[in-house]
Amino acid sequence: MSQEAYHGQTRVLVGEDQGIIPLNLQSVLEANGYEITFVAMSGDDALSYVEEVLPDVGPARHQTRRYVGWAPDRARIRKRHDQITLVYITSYSQQNIRELAAETNPSGYLIKPITKDALLEAVAEAIED
Repeated sequence: MSQEAYHGQTRVLVGEDQGIIPLNLQSVLEANGYEITFVAMSGDDALSYVEEVLPDVGPARHQTRRYVGWAPDRARIRKRHDQITLVYITSYSQQNIRELAAETNPSGYLIKPITKDALLEAVAEAIED
């Protein structure tokens, strides 16, 4: 059952460990009609939460049913829950890192700093996937 059918909003899990960034992501997404189900400050937190409640969108972050978070954890999430769409938000632009991320078949790969419009577009595209 899709989130829209369940609550009328798309559920998003935000995963980010850098200071105020998760609050900014949460604020932008909530202001645009998304339900933030959890803000994970570590990959383990995100993975534990995903095991309990399948979000529609999640965070994918390098050191994200759609997950925006951390590379090894994204791979574990993808392996266990292939219906979750990943959107990566990272400061890594190197080709080898992008290739590793590509192995998890993400819907998006955003390089920091990101704009509000880029975030919203990536999440919207993830929902369409």
